[in-house]
Amino acid sequence: MTEYFNNIKDVVENIDPENIYNYDETNVTDDPGSTRVERVQEHSKMAISLMMCGNAAGTLLPPFVVYKAQNLYENWVARGPAGVKYAATKSGWFDMETFERWFFEIFIPHTADKPGVKVLVRDNLASHFSVDVVNKAKEANIYFTSLPPNTTHLTQPLDVAFFRPAKIMWKSILDKWRVESRLQGTIPKEIFPSLLLSLLNQLKPNTPKNLASGFRACGLCP
Repeated sequence: MTEYFNNIKDVVENIDPENIYNYDETNVTDDPGSTRVERVQEHSKMAISLMMCGNAAGTLLPPFVVYKAQNLYENWVARGPAGVKYAATKSGWFDMETFERWFFEIFIPHTADKPGVKVLVRDNLASHFSVDVVNKAKEANIYFTSLPPNTTHLTQPLDVAFFRPAKIMWKSILDKWRVESRLQGTIPKEIFPSLLLSLLNQLKPNTPKNLASGFRACGLCP
């Protein structure tokens, strides 16, 4: 940890908070912690992966969604938040191709007009990197900084201040949707974008404060 902070201090010390980012892959399920036994059968543990990214100034970029499926259908991407991108993989997790899409379709467009060096703080997922990502990072003055292994609960801003309230809110949204829709089992994928929109809208008032406090708590900015 000491070595990590000694190294990262030189990287982030003079960089604008708007240019210090943390990204991480998480997932949302259709059973985010059931508390009543009789409700367990109503859920399928379907998981959808999200790449989330925010900066120390409190700005959250649009998510990138990955479904576990062979193909991606038009009605799976409708009525969601503005700017969100979608993909499908056999595993339901990000691979090199989907990470490259996130980097070029979300991160680069949202940061291209910001002058100066950009820093992307991440856990150790170098397997996601393609040659094109590395070359573009060099060209655009983007630096990747890895977190120490097994420390993301202490060192990653998204873990510290964003994901927990997001998961709590997601459970509340699902509970309300199930009551209103009277549907059991797996959430239809064509419904997911609208639920994601509801999640981000409900988180929005506190997102800037939560992100900034996460970077502060992790010792990254200031």
